[in-house]
Amino acid sequence: MNLSTWHRFGLIPGTLFLLTFLMVAAANAQTAITPTQYTLTPVITGLTAPLGLTHAGDSRLFVIEKGGLVRVFKNGALLPTPFLDVRALVGTTSERGLLGLAFHPDYASNGWLFINYTRLDGDSVIARLTRSAGDPDIADPASLTTVLTVDRTRANHNGGHLAFGPDGYLYIGMGDSGGGGDPDNAAQSPTDLRGKMLRINVDSLPYMIPPDNPFVGVQMPVDVADEIWAFGLRNPWRYSFDRLTGDLYIGDVGQGEREEISFQLAGSPGGENYQWRRYEGTHLYSPSTVLTFGTSTPPVMDYPHTEGYSVTGGYVYRGIALPLLHGIYFFGDYGSGQIWSLQRTGGGAWLRQPFIATGFAITSFGEDAAGELYVVDFRGGRVLRLDSSTSAYPIRNRFNTSSPVLTWSPVEWAIAYQIEVDESASFTSPIRLEVAGVPPAASIQVNNLQVGRYYWRVRAADAPSAWRNWSTVESFAIVP
Repeated sequence: MNLSTWHRFGLIPGTLFLLTFLMVAAANAQTAITPTQYTLTPVITGLTAPLGLTHAGDSRLFVIEKGGLVRVFKNGALLPTPFLDVRALVGTTSERGLLGLAFHPDYASNGWLFINYTRLDGDSVIARLTRSAGDPDIADPASLTTVLTVDRTRANHNGGHLAFGPDGYLYIGMGDSGGGGDPDNAAQSPTDLRGKMLRINVDSLPYMIPPDNPFVGVQMPVDVADEIWAFGLRNPWRYSFDRLTGDLYIGDVGQGEREEISFQLAGSPGGENYQWRRYEGTHLYSPSTVLTFGTSTPPVMDYPHTEGYSVTGGYVYRGIALPLLHGIYFFGDYGSGQIWSLQRTGGGAWLRQPFIATGFAITSFGEDAAGELYVVDFRGGRVLRLDSSTSAYPIRNRFNTSSPVLTWSPVEWAIAYQIEVDESASFTSPIRLEVAGVPPAASIQVNNLQVGRYYWRVRAADAPSAWRNWSTVESFAIVP
């Protein structure tokens, strides 16, 4: 995996496309947000038990259904033919099912995708497939190849999520031994892959162990499984890498009292121990459990079951449509339907704030290729997008010049930017300007404006005339 591949997926520093003014950039870093300015807009309906959503580096969205289907949302419609149908292979009792999907960072060229499912006997399977040679909207079922199997004796705590990290390796979140209280103490066992975050290289099969995995060749006093990246997870239900920084956020479902978010700073050598089952969140659960392996790492945030009982990890918002949410992590709870924001405030402190009370059974969050955020509603059989709920555009800046300079954050893939400025928020008669170059400048001067209020927006192109979506609208004023 080379760096240019990661660029194509839009998941490295430089991919943020945040519309802002240079003079008010600091305002976007403030911790206070106004939830009433945002809403969830239904985008995909008619799903059956949806569990997850992802993208393949293009405009399509892919939705995982528990029963074993992957559905494709393309050009504003849910395609009638599934992208993938593995229903004959998947056990669906309790927490089992088709649980995870990740596209290889080189998917555009190699066509590889990876799924995580529980097979009919209950064991967890990670498998690779290849897209169909004749139809990019269908995976070839005959190409299914098993990558890794993990034995399971109980129906719950399968984990199931898959995500490629900024290093190009596949991260596999595995739940503990199930039941209640991790009866096998799998999360702390050095030879058991359950209750762990695994990290493997799937650029070829059989998979390879990254040489810098933290326990390669380590015996303490027994040989630790080389696949292990981190210990001490109970049931990691959705985790994600911040596409700008590479930081890892993990939603880990609690036992009977606490739900938690764990965090791994980008550049970590791995080896964290997230403390289950000695601790449930920040509360002592099993005093006799010894944290022998790795670095003991408490969660950055936990909350009691009076607020929800099954955390669903989310994403740091890095889209273009909601600039004031830039850099904020959003997560939710399957039981209560509450969505919260979470952000670092300095000095190692974290601020959690209620965002939207949905009433949904939130099984997942997801991103599209542009970084916009989606919520998966299990009971409602639908996917909703996080949008702005206000039609008012507050004035972000006042210029006492007739030729203000408008500035935005660049994106790595842009070959040109297009800017519209108008006295109307509907852009009926806009001034339209373009910036091109290698790379194009991320600012422009607009000349000869009269005193008054103006609205503006910007979009980028990654190929000639291939314009992406407009950013949200911002407003400024020219004052005497």
